Amino acid sequence: MISVLPKDHQVLSPHILRRYINWLHFAGLVSIPTYYSEPWKTRCHSYYHICATWSLYVFAVSNTASVFVNGINDFGEFCMRLWESECVLLALIELVYVANNLTKFYKILALIEDLSQDHGQHPVVVRTQKIQNLFLNFSLISLYSLITGSKLLQALLPKDAKTLARTKRIYNLQNPQNTLILPLYFPGLDTSEIHTFISIHIWELFVDVWITLTVLITVTFFTFLAHDIKAYVDILVEFTSRIGEEHRNDVGQVVYYTNLLRNRYLVADNFQTPKSQNQPTTSGAETQDTDKNSAENQPITDPMIIMIKDFERDKDSYDYFYVKQIVLFQEKILEITDKTYTFYTTTLKIRVLGVITLLFLAVVVILYPTSDIPLLNRLQINGEALSMTLVFILFFYSGELIGECNLTLRTAVYCSGWYNCANRTRRAVWLFMLRNLSKNYFSIFALGRLEYDVMLRIFRGGYAFLNFVINQTKLKN
Repeated sequence: MISVLPKDHQVLSPHILRRYINWLHFAGLVSIPTYYSEPWKTRCHSYYHICATWSLYVFAVSNTASVFVNGINDFGEFCMRLWESECVLLALIELVYVANNLTKFYKILALIEDLSQDHGQHPVVVRTQKIQNLFLNFSLISLYSLITGSKLLQALLPKDAKTLARTKRIYNLQNPQNTLILPLYFPGLDTSEIHTFISIHIWELFVDVWITLTVLITVTFFTFLAHDIKAYVDILVEFTSRIGEEHRNDVGQVVYYTNLLRNRYLVADNFQTPKSQNQPTTSGAETQDTDKNSAENQPITDPMIIMIKDFERDKDSYDYFYVKQIVLFQEKILEITDKTYTFYTTTLKIRVLGVITLLFLAVVVILYPTSDIPLLNRLQINGEALSMTLVFILFFYSGELIGECNLTLRTAVYCSGWYNCANRTRRAVWLFMLRNLSKNYFSIFALGRLEYDVMLRIFRGGYAFLNFVINQTKLKN
Protein backbone atom coordinates (compact mmCIF):
# COMPACT_ATOMS: atom_id res chain seq x y z
CA MET A 1 0.00 0.00 0.00
CA ILE A 2 1.39 3.42 -0.98
CA SER A 3 0.67 6.24 1.42
CA VAL A 4 1.59 9.86 0.82
CA LEU A 5 1.75 12.21 3.79
CA PRO A 6 0.16 15.62 3.31
CA LYS A 7 2.53 18.55 3.06
CA ASP A 8 1.57 19.91 6.45
CA HIS A 9 2.62 16.61 8.03
CA GLN A 10 6.10 16.51 6.58
CA VAL A 11 7.51 18.60 9.46
CA LEU A 12 7.11 16.96 12.84
CA SER A 13 5.70 19.24 15.54
CA PRO A 14 7.96 19.04 18.60
CA HIS A 15 6.43 18.00 21.89
CA ILE A 16 6.20 20.68 24.57
CA LEU A 17 8.50 18.64 26.83
CA ARG A 18 11.11 18.56 24.08
CA ARG A 19 10.98 22.36 24.03
CA TYR A 20 11.22 22.39 27.82
CA ILE A 21 14.37 20.26 27.67
CA ASN A 22 15.77 22.83 25.25
CA TRP A 23 15.07 25.48 27.90
CA LEU A 24 16.96 23.34 30.41
CA HIS A 25 19.77 23.18 27.86
CA PHE A 26 19.88 26.99 27.59
CA ALA A 27 19.86 27.26 31.39
CA GLY A 28 22.80 24.86 31.59
CA LEU A 29 20.98 22.22 33.63
CA VAL A 30 21.31 19.57 30.89
CA SER A 31 23.66 19.23 27.97
CA ILE A 32 22.38 17.95 24.61
CA PRO A 33 25.47 16.76 22.70
CA THR A 34 23.82 16.97 19.27
CA TYR A 35 22.23 20.39 19.76
CA TYR A 36 25.04 22.34 18.07
CA SER A 37 26.67 21.47 14.79
CA GLU A 38 29.90 23.28 15.63
CA PRO A 39 32.19 21.38 18.06
CA TRP A 40 33.39 24.55 19.78
CA LYS A 41 29.83 25.51 20.75
CA THR A 42 29.27 22.06 22.23
CA ARG A 43 32.52 22.34 24.19
CA CYS A 44 31.68 25.81 25.51
CA HIS A 45 28.21 24.68 26.55
CA SER A 46 29.69 21.72 28.42
CA TYR A 47 31.73 24.18 30.54
CA TYR A 48 28.62 26.30 31.08
CA HIS A 49 26.67 23.17 32.05
CA ILE A 50 29.32 22.23 34.64
CA CYS A 51 29.24 25.70 36.19
CA ALA A 52 25.43 25.80 36.36
CA THR A 53 24.98 22.33 37.84
CA TRP A 54 27.77 22.75 40.38
CA SER A 55 26.29 26.07 41.50
CA LEU A 56 23.01 24.27 42.09
CA TYR A 57 24.80 21.45 43.93
CA VAL A 58 26.66 23.94 46.15
CA PHE A 59 23.38 25.64 46.99
CA ALA A 60 21.68 22.31 47.88
CA VAL A 61 24.63 21.08 49.97
CA SER A 62 25.01 24.42 51.77
CA ASN A 63 21.30 24.52 52.55
CA THR A 64 21.33 20.94 53.87
CA ALA A 65 24.44 21.61 55.94
CA SER A 66 22.72 24.62 57.51
CA VAL A 67 19.88 22.35 58.63
CA PHE A 68 22.15 19.97 60.54
CA VAL A 69 24.73 22.51 61.76
CA ASN A 70 22.47 25.39 62.83
CA GLY A 71 18.86 24.24 62.57
CA ILE A 72 19.50 21.41 65.01
CA ASN A 73 19.55 24.00 67.83
CA ASP A 74 15.73 24.26 67.68
CA PHE A 75 13.43 21.33 66.92
CA GLY A 76 10.76 23.37 65.13
CA GLU A 77 13.37 25.18 63.03
CA PHE A 78 15.09 21.87 62.25
CA CYS A 79 11.85 20.29 60.97
CA MET A 80 10.93 23.34 58.88
CA ARG A 81 14.38 23.65 57.29
CA LEU A 82 14.60 19.91 56.76
CA TRP A 83 11.29 20.15 54.87
CA GLU A 84 12.64 22.83 52.55
CA SER A 85 15.96 21.07 52.08
CA GLU A 86 14.23 17.81 51.19
CA CYS A 87 12.10 19.62 48.57
CA VAL A 88 15.27 20.92 46.90
CA LEU A 89 16.99 17.53 47.06
CA LEU A 90 13.98 15.69 45.58
CA ALA A 91 13.86 18.09 42.65
CA LEU A 92 17.64 17.76 42.21
CA ILE A 93 17.42 13.96 42.10
CA GLU A 94 14.79 14.21 39.38
CA LEU A 95 16.99 16.59 37.38
CA VAL A 96 20.04 14.31 37.60
CA TYR A 97 17.97 11.30 36.57
CA VAL A 98 16.44 13.04 33.54
CA ALA A 99 19.81 14.50 32.50
CA ASN A 100 21.44 11.05 32.60
CA ASN A 101 18.57 9.34 30.75
CA LEU A 102 17.75 11.86 28.04
CA THR A 103 18.00 9.22 25.31
CA LYS A 104 15.28 7.09 26.93
CA PHE A 105 13.08 10.12 27.45
CA TYR A 106 13.52 11.25 23.84
CA LYS A 107 12.35 7.81 22.69
CA ILE A 108 9.09 8.30 24.61
CA LEU A 109 8.63 11.76 23.10
CA ALA A 110 9.39 10.40 19.61
CA LEU A 111 6.59 7.84 19.93
CA ILE A 112 4.11 10.54 21.01
CA GLU A 113 5.24 12.86 18.22
CA ASP A 114 4.81 10.01 15.76
CA LEU A 115 1.15 9.74 16.73
CA SER A 116 0.78 13.51 16.71
CA GLN A 117 1.95 13.56 13.11
CA ASP A 118 -1.35 12.05 11.95
CA HIS A 119 -3.72 12.85 14.84
CA GLY A 120 -2.35 16.23 15.92
CA GLN A 121 -5.40 18.19 14.69
CA HIS A 122 -7.89 16.09 16.61
CA PRO A 123 -9.82 18.30 19.09
CA VAL A 124 -8.73 16.15 22.05
CA VAL A 125 -5.04 16.49 21.17
CA VAL A 126 -5.36 20.22 20.44
CA ARG A 127 -7.12 20.79 23.77
CA THR A 128 -4.50 18.76 25.65
CA GLN A 129 -1.63 20.71 24.07
CA LYS A 130 -3.27 24.04 24.88
CA ILE A 131 -3.77 23.04 28.52
CA GLN A 132 -0.16 21.86 28.75
CA ASN A 133 1.17 25.12 27.31
CA LEU A 134 -1.03 27.21 29.60
CA PHE A 135 -0.15 25.16 32.68
CA LEU A 136 3.60 25.23 31.97
CA ASN A 137 3.76 28.98 31.30
CA PHE A 138 1.61 29.80 34.32
CA SER A 139 3.69 27.50 36.57
CA LEU A 140 6.98 28.99 35.41
CA ILE A 141 5.91 32.58 36.02
CA SER A 142 4.04 31.98 39.28
CA LEU A 143 6.69 29.70 40.84
CA TYR A 144 9.60 32.00 40.05
CA SER A 145 7.62 35.03 41.27
CA LEU A 146 6.71 33.21 44.46
CA ILE A 147 10.31 32.17 45.19
CA THR A 148 11.89 35.54 44.48
CA GLY A 149 9.03 37.50 46.06
CA SER A 150 9.17 35.55 49.31
CA LYS A 151 12.95 36.05 49.50
CA LEU A 152 12.65 39.78 48.97
CA LEU A 153 9.83 39.97 51.51
CA GLN A 154 11.89 38.02 54.04
CA ALA A 155 14.87 40.32 53.49
CA LEU A 156 13.02 43.67 53.59
CA LEU A 157 10.28 43.01 56.13
CA PRO A 158 11.21 44.29 59.62
CA LYS A 159 11.41 41.67 62.37
CA ASP A 160 10.47 41.98 66.01
CA ALA A 161 12.97 41.62 68.84
CA LYS A 162 11.83 38.07 69.69
CA THR A 163 12.34 36.85 66.14
CA LEU A 164 15.76 38.52 65.90
CA ALA A 165 16.86 36.96 69.19
CA ARG A 166 15.70 33.53 68.08
CA THR A 167 17.48 33.85 64.70
CA LYS A 168 20.70 35.00 66.36
CA ARG A 169 20.55 32.11 68.86
CA ILE A 170 20.01 29.44 66.20
CA TYR A 171 22.26 30.67 63.39
CA ASN A 172 24.81 32.71 65.40
CA LEU A 173 24.55 35.76 63.11
CA GLN A 174 25.95 39.19 63.86
CA ASN A 175 23.12 40.93 61.94
CA PRO A 176 20.05 38.70 62.34
CA GLN A 177 17.98 41.20 60.35
CA ASN A 178 19.87 40.06 57.22
CA THR A 179 18.66 36.49 57.03
CA LEU A 180 17.98 34.35 53.98
CA ILE A 181 14.66 32.59 53.49
CA LEU A 182 16.68 29.41 52.89
CA PRO A 183 19.64 29.73 55.30
CA LEU A 184 22.98 28.67 53.86
CA TYR A 185 26.06 27.45 55.71
CA PHE A 186 29.59 28.33 54.62
CA PRO A 187 32.35 27.47 57.15
CA GLY A 188 33.85 30.60 58.66
CA LEU A 189 31.52 32.96 56.78
CA ASP A 190 28.85 35.17 58.34
CA THR A 191 26.06 35.36 55.76
CA SER A 192 24.42 38.31 57.55
CA GLU A 193 27.35 40.66 56.82
CA ILE A 194 25.94 43.24 54.43
CA HIS A 195 28.30 42.67 51.49
CA THR A 196 28.08 38.88 51.80
CA PHE A 197 24.30 39.11 52.19
CA ILE A 198 23.89 41.18 48.99
CA SER A 199 26.30 38.96 47.03
CA ILE A 200 24.42 35.80 48.03
CA HIS A 201 21.10 37.42 47.14
CA ILE A 202 22.35 38.30 43.64
CA TRP A 203 23.70 34.75 43.21
CA GLU A 204 20.38 33.32 44.35
CA LEU A 205 18.52 35.22 41.62
CA PHE A 206 20.20 32.88 39.13
CA VAL A 207 19.79 29.88 41.41
CA ASP A 208 16.07 30.61 41.64
CA VAL A 209 15.75 30.22 37.86
CA TRP A 210 17.45 26.83 38.03
CA ILE A 211 15.35 25.74 41.01
CA THR A 212 12.14 26.80 39.23
CA LEU A 213 13.04 24.81 36.12
CA THR A 214 14.12 21.84 38.24
CA VAL A 215 10.97 21.78 40.36
CA LEU A 216 8.75 21.87 37.27
CA ILE A 217 10.48 18.73 35.97
CA THR A 218 9.02 16.92 38.96
CA VAL A 219 5.60 18.53 38.60
CA THR A 220 5.00 18.41 34.84
CA PHE A 221 6.87 15.61 33.08
CA PHE A 222 4.93 12.56 34.28
CA THR A 223 1.65 14.49 34.32
CA PHE A 224 2.04 15.67 30.73
CA LEU A 225 2.92 12.17 29.49
CA ALA A 226 -0.14 10.76 31.28
CA HIS A 227 -2.42 13.31 29.60
CA ASP A 228 -0.86 12.58 26.21
CA ILE A 229 -1.57 8.87 26.63
CA LYS A 230 -5.13 9.62 27.72
CA ALA A 231 -5.68 11.89 24.70
CA TYR A 232 -4.74 9.18 22.20
CA VAL A 233 -6.76 6.61 24.10
CA ASP A 234 -9.77 8.92 23.70
CA ILE A 235 -9.12 8.97 19.94
CA LEU A 236 -8.96 5.16 19.92
CA VAL A 237 -12.22 5.08 21.89
CA GLU A 238 -13.91 7.01 19.07
CA PHE A 239 -12.65 4.47 16.54
CA THR A 240 -13.61 1.56 18.80
CA SER A 241 -17.17 2.80 19.26
CA ARG A 242 -17.67 2.49 15.46
CA ILE A 243 -17.10 -1.27 15.29
CA GLY A 244 -19.85 -2.96 13.30
CA GLU A 245 -21.01 0.27 11.69
CA GLU A 246 -20.77 1.55 8.15
CA HIS A 247 -18.18 4.30 8.17
CA ARG A 248 -19.10 7.52 6.42
CA ASN A 249 -17.57 10.97 6.29
CA ASP A 250 -19.48 14.17 6.90
CA VAL A 251 -20.73 14.41 3.31
CA GLY A 252 -22.18 10.91 3.47
CA GLN A 253 -19.53 9.05 1.47
CA VAL A 254 -18.66 5.50 2.47
CA VAL A 255 -15.06 5.27 3.66
CA TYR A 256 -12.80 2.34 4.50
CA TYR A 257 -10.02 2.83 7.03
CA THR A 258 -6.81 1.22 5.82
CA ASN A 259 -4.55 2.29 8.69
CA LEU A 260 -6.02 3.66 11.91
CA LEU A 261 -2.59 4.28 13.39
CA ARG A 262 -1.75 6.60 10.51
CA ASN A 263 -5.37 7.74 10.21
CA ARG A 264 -5.62 6.69 6.55
CA TYR A 265 -8.89 5.90 4.83
CA LEU A 266 -10.19 5.40 1.31
CA VAL A 267 -13.36 6.90 -0.11
CA ALA A 268 -15.17 4.05 -1.81
CA ASP A 269 -16.77 6.25 -4.48
CA ASN A 270 -13.67 7.68 -6.13
CA PHE A 271 -10.83 5.23 -5.23
CA GLN A 272 -8.27 7.94 -4.68
CA THR A 273 -5.05 7.75 -2.69
CA PRO A 274 -5.46 7.43 1.08
CA LYS A 275 -6.10 10.76 2.67
CA SER A 276 -4.90 11.69 6.12
CA GLN A 277 -7.72 12.87 8.29
CA ASN A 278 -6.67 14.23 11.65
CA GLN A 279 -9.73 12.99 13.49
CA PRO A 280 -12.29 10.19 13.05
CA THR A 281 -14.88 12.77 11.99
CA THR A 282 -14.11 16.25 10.72
CA SER A 283 -16.28 19.21 10.01
CA GLY A 284 -18.21 19.29 6.74
CA ALA A 285 -16.18 22.21 5.36
CA GLU A 286 -12.88 20.39 6.00
CA THR A 287 -14.16 17.20 4.38
CA GLN A 288 -15.47 18.97 1.30
CA ASP A 289 -12.18 20.81 0.93
CA THR A 290 -10.27 17.51 1.17
CA ASP A 291 -12.51 15.87 -1.42
CA LYS A 292 -12.09 18.82 -3.82
CA ASN A 293 -8.32 18.38 -3.64
CA SER A 294 -8.43 14.60 -4.01
CA ALA A 295 -7.58 14.78 -7.72
CA GLU A 296 -4.12 16.07 -6.83
CA ASN A 297 -3.33 12.79 -5.08
CA GLN A 298 -1.58 9.96 -6.82
CA PRO A 299 -3.81 7.25 -8.34
CA ILE A 300 -4.57 4.31 -6.15
CA THR A 301 -2.61 1.10 -6.64
CA ASP A 302 -4.19 -2.14 -7.84
CA PRO A 303 -3.86 -3.98 -4.49
CA MET A 304 -5.87 -1.22 -2.84
CA ILE A 305 -8.62 -1.52 -5.43
CA ILE A 306 -8.77 -5.25 -4.85
CA MET A 307 -8.86 -4.72 -1.08
CA ILE A 308 -11.72 -2.20 -1.29
CA LYS A 309 -13.73 -4.45 -3.60
CA ASP A 310 -13.24 -7.31 -1.14
CA PHE A 311 -14.48 -5.07 1.67
CA GLU A 312 -17.57 -4.13 -0.38
CA ARG A 313 -18.39 -7.75 -1.13
CA ASP A 314 -17.70 -9.05 2.38
CA LYS A 315 -18.55 -6.67 5.21
CA ASP A 316 -17.20 -9.08 7.82
CA SER A 317 -13.82 -8.99 6.13
CA TYR A 318 -13.65 -5.22 6.68
CA ASP A 319 -14.99 -5.48 10.25
CA TYR A 320 -12.31 -8.01 11.12
CA PHE A 321 -9.63 -5.87 9.48
CA TYR A 322 -10.91 -2.82 11.36
CA VAL A 323 -10.68 -4.60 14.73
CA LYS A 324 -7.12 -5.67 13.90
CA GLN A 325 -6.24 -2.03 13.22
CA ILE A 326 -7.68 -1.07 16.61
CA VAL A 327 -5.46 -3.67 18.26
CA LEU A 328 -2.40 -2.28 16.48
CA PHE A 329 -3.32 1.24 17.59
CA GLN A 330 -3.57 0.07 21.19
CA GLU A 331 -0.20 -1.70 20.87
CA LYS A 332 1.37 1.66 20.06
CA ILE A 333 -0.26 3.29 23.08
CA LEU A 334 0.79 0.42 25.34
CA GLU A 335 4.36 0.79 24.11
CA ILE A 336 4.33 4.45 25.17
CA THR A 337 2.78 3.51 28.52
CA ASP A 338 5.30 0.76 29.24
CA LYS A 339 8.25 2.99 28.37
CA THR A 340 6.83 5.73 30.61
CA TYR A 341 6.39 3.30 33.49
CA THR A 342 9.90 1.95 33.00
CA PHE A 343 11.41 5.42 32.89
CA TYR A 344 9.71 6.51 36.13
CA THR A 345 10.01 3.26 38.10
CA THR A 346 12.78 4.60 40.34
CA THR A 347 12.00 8.29 40.60
CA LEU A 348 8.31 7.94 41.45
CA LYS A 349 9.13 5.63 44.36
CA ILE A 350 11.59 8.17 45.74
CA ARG A 351 9.11 10.94 45.04
CA VAL A 352 6.20 9.30 46.87
CA LEU A 353 8.34 8.42 49.90
CA GLY A 354 9.71 11.95 49.96
CA VAL A 355 6.29 13.55 49.79
CA ILE A 356 4.99 11.34 52.62
CA THR A 357 7.94 12.43 54.76
CA LEU A 358 7.32 16.07 53.87
CA LEU A 359 3.66 15.87 54.84
CA PHE A 360 4.52 14.42 58.26
CA LEU A 361 7.21 17.07 58.77
CA ALA A 362 4.68 19.77 57.95
CA VAL A 363 2.32 18.45 60.62
CA VAL A 364 5.12 18.47 63.19
CA VAL A 365 6.21 22.00 62.28
CA ILE A 366 2.70 23.42 62.39
CA LEU A 367 1.48 21.76 65.59
CA TYR A 368 4.50 20.77 67.68
CA PRO A 369 3.92 22.51 71.04
CA THR A 370 7.53 23.33 72.00
CA SER A 371 8.42 25.16 68.78
CA ASP A 372 8.34 28.95 68.76
CA ILE A 373 8.28 29.41 64.99
CA PRO A 374 7.18 32.94 63.99
CA LEU A 375 3.79 33.41 62.39
CA LEU A 376 5.26 34.35 58.99
CA ASN A 377 7.26 31.13 58.87
CA ARG A 378 4.21 29.12 59.88
CA LEU A 379 2.21 30.68 57.06
CA GLN A 380 5.08 29.89 54.70
CA ILE A 381 5.20 26.23 55.71
CA ASN A 382 1.39 26.02 55.46
CA GLY A 383 1.51 27.30 51.89
CA GLU A 384 4.34 24.94 50.98
CA ALA A 385 2.52 21.99 52.54
CA LEU A 386 -0.63 22.84 50.60
CA SER A 387 1.34 23.06 47.35
CA MET A 388 3.07 19.75 48.04
CA THR A 389 -0.28 18.12 48.81
CA LEU A 390 -1.68 19.32 45.47
CA VAL A 391 1.39 17.94 43.66
CA PHE A 392 0.96 14.66 45.55
CA ILE A 393 -2.67 14.46 44.40
CA LEU A 394 -1.55 15.30 40.86
CA PHE A 395 0.76 12.25 40.79
CA PHE A 396 -2.05 9.89 41.74
CA TYR A 397 -4.49 11.62 39.43
CA SER A 398 -2.09 11.03 36.54
CA GLY A 399 -1.63 7.39 37.53
CA GLU A 400 -5.40 6.91 37.74
CA LEU A 401 -5.76 8.59 34.35
CA ILE A 402 -3.50 6.01 32.70
CA GLY A 403 -4.85 3.10 34.73
CA GLU A 404 -8.44 3.64 33.61
CA CYS A 405 -7.59 3.63 29.89
CA ASN A 406 -8.25 -0.11 29.60
CA LEU A 407 -11.62 0.27 31.30
CA THR A 408 -12.56 3.08 28.91
CA LEU A 409 -11.68 0.96 25.86
CA ARG A 410 -13.57 -2.05 27.23
CA THR A 411 -16.68 0.06 27.80
CA ALA A 412 -16.42 1.58 24.31
CA VAL A 413 -16.14 -1.77 22.54
CA TYR A 414 -19.00 -3.21 24.59
CA CYS A 415 -21.25 -0.29 23.61
CA SER A 416 -20.30 -0.54 19.93
CA GLY A 417 -22.12 -2.48 17.21
CA TRP A 418 -20.02 -5.66 17.63
CA TYR A 419 -23.20 -7.73 17.80
CA ASN A 420 -23.84 -6.87 14.13
CA CYS A 421 -20.59 -8.56 13.09
CA ALA A 422 -19.98 -12.16 12.09
CA ASN A 423 -18.64 -14.75 14.50
CA ARG A 424 -15.00 -14.31 13.48
CA THR A 425 -15.11 -10.61 14.28
CA ARG A 426 -17.05 -11.24 17.48
CA ARG A 427 -14.33 -13.60 18.70
CA ALA A 428 -11.71 -10.90 17.99
CA VAL A 429 -13.82 -8.37 19.90
CA TRP A 430 -14.16 -10.73 22.87
CA LEU A 431 -10.40 -11.24 22.96
CA PHE A 432 -9.94 -7.48 22.85
CA MET A 433 -12.31 -7.10 25.80
CA LEU A 434 -10.46 -9.81 27.75
CA ARG A 435 -7.20 -8.03 27.04
CA ASN A 436 -8.60 -4.88 28.64
CA LEU A 437 -10.23 -6.66 31.54
CA SER A 438 -7.98 -5.18 34.25
CA LYS A 439 -6.72 -1.66 34.81
CA ASN A 440 -3.13 -0.88 33.87
CA TYR A 441 -1.91 0.84 37.04
CA PHE A 442 1.64 1.94 37.77
CA SER A 443 2.93 -0.23 40.65
CA ILE A 444 4.96 1.90 43.05
CA PHE A 445 5.88 -0.87 45.43
CA ALA A 446 4.88 -4.51 45.77
CA LEU A 447 1.77 -3.58 47.75
CA GLY A 448 1.01 -0.14 46.33
CA ARG A 449 -0.13 1.30 43.03
CA LEU A 450 -0.58 4.82 41.74
CA GLU A 451 -4.34 4.88 42.34
CA TYR A 452 -6.81 6.80 44.44
CA ASP A 453 -7.26 4.03 47.06
CA VAL A 454 -3.55 4.13 47.96
CA MET A 455 -3.63 7.92 48.08
CA LEU A 456 -6.60 7.86 50.45
CA ARG A 457 -4.83 5.36 52.73
CA ILE A 458 -1.83 7.69 52.91
CA PHE A 459 -4.08 10.65 53.73
CA ARG A 460 -5.83 8.62 56.43
CA GLY A 461 -2.45 7.85 57.97
CA GLY A 462 -1.52 11.54 57.84
CA TYR A 463 -4.84 12.51 59.40
CA ALA A 464 -4.33 9.98 62.20
CA PHE A 465 -0.87 11.43 62.87
CA LEU A 466 -2.36 14.93 62.85
CA ASN A 467 -4.92 13.92 65.50
CA PHE A 468 -2.16 12.32 67.56
CA VAL A 469 -0.12 15.53 67.60
CA ILE A 470 -3.20 17.62 68.44
CA ASN A 471 -4.09 15.31 71.35
CA GLN A 472 -0.51 15.44 72.67
CA THR A 473 -0.66 19.22 72.51
CA LYS A 474 -3.90 19.31 74.50
CA LEU A 475 -2.53 16.91 77.14
CA LYS A 476 0.60 19.02 77.73
CA ASN A 477 -1.45 22.21 77.95
